[in-house]
Amino acid sequence: MTTVVYSRNPLNPADREVLCLQGTLASMAPKTELPFICLVNGEPVLRKDWERTPADEDLVLFATLLQGGGGGKNPLRLIATIALAVYAPQLAGAALGAGASATATAFATAAIQIAGTLVINAVLPPPRLPSSQQSANGSAPSPTYSLGSQANSARLGAAVPVIYGRHQIYPDLGDQPLIYNPSPKVQNLVQLFVVGQGKYTLSQYKIEDTPIENFKASEIYPLGPGQADVLGEDTGIFNVIEVAGQELLPPDEGSNQWLGPFIITPPGKDINRIHIEVTFSRGLGFANDGGGLDARTVTWLVEAQPIDEFGVATDEWQELGDETATFADNAVLRISEFYNLPAGRYQVRLARTNAKDTSIRTSNDILWTGCAGISNAAPTEFVESTTRLQVVLQASDNLNNNTARRFNLIAQRQLFTWNPDTGWSEEEEDSRSIVWAFVDVLRSRGVPDSRIALAELYELDLFYRARRMFFDGVFDNKIGMFEALTLIARAGRAVPMRVGGQFTMIRDSQRTMPVAMFSMRNIGKGSFSMNYDTVTEETPNAVLVDYVDQDTFKPKQIKVIQAGTAGDVVARFQLFGVTDPVNAENDAKHLLADNRYRRRRVSFSTEMDGFICRFGDPVLVSHDLPKWGVSGDVDGFDLATGTLMLSEAVTFGTGAHYIRFTRKNGSVTAMYEVTAGANEFEVVLAEELLEDDEPYTGNEYERTKFTFGGSVSTSRLCKITGITPRGFDSIEVAAVVDDARVYEESNDLETYVLQQEPAVYAPEEFEGTYDTATPEQRAAFAFWANDRGLMNSNDAAYTFQTEV
Repeated sequence: MTTVVYSRNPLNPADREVLCLQGTLASMAPKTELPFICLVNGEPVLRKDWERTPADEDLVLFATLLQGGGGGKNPLRLIATIALAVYAPQLAGAALGAGASATATAFATAAIQIAGTLVINAVLPPPRLPSSQQSANGSAPSPTYSLGSQANSARLGAAVPVIYGRHQIYPDLGDQPLIYNPSPKVQNLVQLFVVGQGKYTLSQYKIEDTPIENFKASEIYPLGPGQADVLGEDTGIFNVIEVAGQELLPPDEGSNQWLGPFIITPPGKDINRIHIEVTFSRGLGFANDGGGLDARTVTWLVEAQPIDEFGVATDEWQELGDETATFADNAVLRISEFYNLPAGRYQVRLARTNAKDTSIRTSNDILWTGCAGISNAAPTEFVESTTRLQVVLQASDNLNNNTARRFNLIAQRQLFTWNPDTGWSEEEEDSRSIVWAFVDVLRSRGVPDSRIALAELYELDLFYRARRMFFDGVFDNKIGMFEALTLIARAGRAVPMRVGGQFTMIRDSQRTMPVAMFSMRNIGKGSFSMNYDTVTEETPNAVLVDYVDQDTFKPKQIKVIQAGTAGDVVARFQLFGVTDPVNAENDAKHLLADNRYRRRRVSFSTEMDGFICRFGDPVLVSHDLPKWGVSGDVDGFDLATGTLMLSEAVTFGTGAHYIRFTRKNGSVTAMYEVTAGANEFEVVLAEELLEDDEPYTGNEYERTKFTFGGSVSTSRLCKITGITPRGFDSIEVAAVVDDARVYEESNDLETYVLQQEPAVYAPEEFEGTYDTATPEQRAAFAFWANDRGLMNSNDAAYTFQTEV
């Protein structure tokens, strides 16, 4: 039987009927005069093919189309058809229930994406965790951000962590642990941890939540990059897991009963030291008639044999030790011995060499409980660039093999910093800076200082420090350079950019001084468009952000609700690297305000004026379509009377009216108040113009452009979100209409806004049009555009530059 769904009400998708039928599609079709369509497994089927018989596992949907008025075109029908393509899988899927076929289930689980459910991120990418952590890499989960994995482990194949700022970490095991016994009743655990690449200040060592000082006989040895461990050299430990407490048996008819041999290292790994541990699990001694203990002795032999990569012996067995132990003690006794030998690959074996007393009053069982090879190789490049930590812990009742794997500490990154007066610091210093973490990523990948906008980034660092905005993040899985830059910059509400061949960060700050003006005079004809992100019932009215608290280093949440709403539609984000609750709350407010107020996007094409701008720059946009002011050219100017003759008619209403101009280099003047002139094409300045702002009305090059309007309708301040060259003299610009309330509600008006490097305008010597320019002028302009990173070798600018 085939599952058939009838959806008869296009305005109510839930109104449907589900039946199980057999036959052709034509026989299943509903008896109605209303138009309807048929879909089989999500694919439309034409009426000419309705004679086919669907299979039992197929899913058939008959859906009635929405009807409009009589005659002519019917846009509602088209809208309904499009909506049906989205909703049909859900309609069918809701009726399937359990036991549906794979095809039907895939059809049923098709998801709908409604733009209104997304938080608008007009300028910045949405905050998130690194992609490597989002993918939940099961082979090497993050011990920092995965609470279930917060324990010390050897994450084989994972990247060496890179820590920025200050963070609590559970460091990775850099080697296998070594257990040895400095005396028969004392057992020590030696662990080598990898903190991360670079230099760090380490503090607050703990086992879970208990300071390590509270444990008996603990020793901590921080090892900076290139520093040798406590054994004097870079140590590699190879534990032999096959050795697991087997008993050494006494000689049988004069011949030793060897235990083993066991190969110590995998192929290609050499050792030059062997550790052997034996244990007397019931002690060693004889219970005498007086209730005391008499001493007993056990002897054993340790031998090793060199082998090749295939495990074949290359020499005879070598005696490493003929050992003796004599005690009168009923406690557990452990004895460790270390043996030096030439570097190579070995197998080892043990044998008891004296007879065993089988009396129940005698304790003389000897077990082989530990074997490890130690490689004292030369320090590697990995060690030269990595901070490690060697920890020696004494086993006790409250410190066992399980709790010892919960070792954690606070790591504070040390970084080089830059100053425009003194250059780079001589030594690394403690830093939580967003900026210097950003620069460190670049320099670690070989980017030279000449390709980093250090002066601009230095000013940005001052701004962040004034607001106590830091980046406290751990990269403990593999990640791309640009993704790392994006995550670091996002903690400062910025994005990484490459401008003029230099890497920098551009912050989403309020900037009220526009760098350029685009009007009817320099926007390409027919290229202006505006998009509105409409608000629906699914549009979030609350934002919930997750972050790691800087004091407890535990996950916390902050929820911000839009004023006047119930806050029932929540968008959730992960703030990576943000640990301060004030900044986390401000970020949540910024996300919510951005989603509420910046929902208008504009795009247009322009000529070389677009080269003035870069991502994040504020620009003025004046256009007739949305009635954003009146724009045109200044045809004349009477300096004596302050009268301006305009190319377009202007109308005065109530209140003050203003005019702005573009300067010769493309920059924008401040607003000047004007009054009505003798006719609708004239205005009179109410204040004197600055000398640099006087309009040009000649014919040697473009006349000065203006935009006119009331105090709020002169133009709109927009923030650039995209600049795409479409040739040498054609630029496509995308922007979002900015709103001061975004910064006000996110508490971004309390501090000075970063004054980024001023816009780079066209060379003064290039005064004519492109068509009338000399080859030298074209080359000068091309050199400027190429240096700004706006041209490539295929553009005309590059050709002109190389020809002259």
